[in-house]
Amino acid sequence: QTTFDLTVRQGQITQGQIFGVTLRYFTNEAEAKAGINQIPNPTSYINTSNPQTVWVSVENMNGCLSYTTLTIRVLPLPEPNLTPTALQACENGLGSGFATFDLRLAQPELSNGNATLSYKYFISEQQAINNVDEIGTPDDFLTNSMTVYVRVSNNPTILSESCFVIVPLQLIVNSLPTVGPMTTLYACELNSDGIYTFDLRDKNAQVLGNQNAANFDIRYYVTQTAALLGAAPIPYIYTNAASDLQRIWVRIQHKVTGCYSIAPFDLKVEEKVFAYPPSASLAFCDSDGVNDGFGPANLTVLNAGIISTQNLTGQLNVRYYTSWANYNAGTASPSTAFPVTSNPQLVIAEVFNTELGSLCTATVEFNITMGKSPSFDLIPNGFVCPDFRTGNVQGYLMDTGLNRQE
Repeated sequence: QTTFDLTVRQGQITQGQIFGVTLRYFTNEAEAKAGINQIPNPTSYINTSNPQTVWVSVENMNGCLSYTTLTIRVLPLPEPNLTPTALQACENGLGSGFATFDLRLAQPELSNGNATLSYKYFISEQQAINNVDEIGTPDDFLTNSMTVYVRVSNNPTILSESCFVIVPLQLIVNSLPTVGPMTTLYACELNSDGIYTFDLRDKNAQVLGNQNAANFDIRYYVTQTAALLGAAPIPYIYTNAASDLQRIWVRIQHKVTGCYSIAPFDLKVEEKVFAYPPSASLAFCDSDGVNDGFGPANLTVLNAGIISTQNLTGQLNVRYYTSWANYNAGTASPSTAFPVTSNPQLVIAEVFNTELGSLCTATVEFNITMGKSPSFDLIPNGFVCPDFRTGNVQGYLMDTGLNRQE
């Protein structure tokens, strides 16, 4: 059953002669010819059988009557799944919010097992109802998260008898996880042969950044292709196959959406370095002219003792920091003018390899002091000065104004 407007065929019945003509609708021939029990609401009539024949009496202005029949038939609607599972895809680029969908992937679920249905896809529900502006490439539809509308039609022998149902289909664009940025994972080995057994999980925190570790799987791969395919991950406890330097790949994948990102980083094995307590004096003299026990100190005189004798002595140098916070931030102070702001002054010395790309370092902590330089007071009419080389004081004759006896 459905509601019909019987009057939509009025023009066809009267062949366009609608002025001065009265049409009445009846459920059977006898009542039509007797002019009784006419249908009171022909514009909203609900059929009582399917198909059903309705009788129509046509009376002109002169009272002449003719009769005809009108067959009404309710065609079956397709019966698709009206609540299909949303289609999900990973965004095409990190942070883009857009993904490419194959809308046809929803058809097996939409069909409810009926293989004879046809499907069209539209941006809006009204477009789907009007059958206009169909999405031309449903297999390659680029969009952000949205709802499209599927016009699901049956396919009768006579095309005009096709009925349709509009089904909303949700599209969800899932974000790609961020990865890194990645830095080299390095090992510092004494008498190194370039081969080392790494624990790749040491990089997990850098891979995740601020993301929740519970939501992701992290795996490592020898090649980019393997990382893209997610095939043959290497064990977390891994011995590098290429001596000294080897590039590998990490893949971070969301456990629910399956969206993933990959990134390369290097495994590097270097000769271990050491930092020793300085052997030279840790006492410095104030030389900035203010003579308050604070100022710049030239710490390069400590380099040799801090480096001492080790395998890479010729390639090593020293950086100096005023605090561990500065060390962690990588903010070194000038070694030739190291700022002494307290007495004693904390110093963190970092031994590093000057070869480009080297990463192994070592630190040692110690304190230095700064003493005031010798000073003198002005003496009327002259000065008393110590000899710089011998330390002897040059004499100065003062007249006390007293005689020798006194």
